[in-house]
Amino acid sequence: MQLVSRISLGVTVALMVAAILLVLPVPAAGQQAPGRSKFGGPMSGTTVNVGSKAPEINATAWINTASAVSLAASQGNVVLVEFFATWCRPCVINIPHLTKIAETYGAKGLRLVSLTQEPRDVVDRFLARHPITYPIGVGSTSGTEYGASRIPYAVLIGKDGTVIWSGHPASSELEQHIITSLGIK
Repeated sequence: MQLVSRISLGVTVALMVAAILLVLPVPAAGQQAPGRSKFGGPMSGTTVNVGSKAPEINATAWINTASAVSLAASQGNVVLVEFFATWCRPCVINIPHLTKIAETYGAKGLRLVSLTQEPRDVVDRFLARHPITYPIGVGSTSGTEYGASRIPYAVLIGKDGTVIWSGHPASSELEQHIITSLGIK
């Protein structure tokens, strides 16, 4: 009798879940819920295009830097802006790759900055487990201005402040764009 009761309960739960899934708009695997960004906020519909002027970046606080990072102050350098979140597994997996890029090209004129919407206390706890040495902006709203609807997402900005490339920071194209932008032969 107990077995029949458990099977009946399992079937009931499965039917309830199926009914909920039929009613709620659930995005397909790998897709975003309509009107929402991976940062959790509404998508603005804006995005950056290759060749366009990059919007200034912002954050409520900065980690791993003595002063606020800005594109205006970085003019003359190539800047890689990466959008991430501490809960994003692909973002965490990408940290060693970004660290290597920063170490390899930093002395050659590349500036790497990561931005997150998350508050400082959350990022500080994350950094205790996952050390990052490059600048991190917390409490940033720049993801919306850059059209970062999925993370990790990166934008490479040229010495003149225009967008050179955007996409996944683990893309094989990124390093080639960095090399070309820095004029490395």
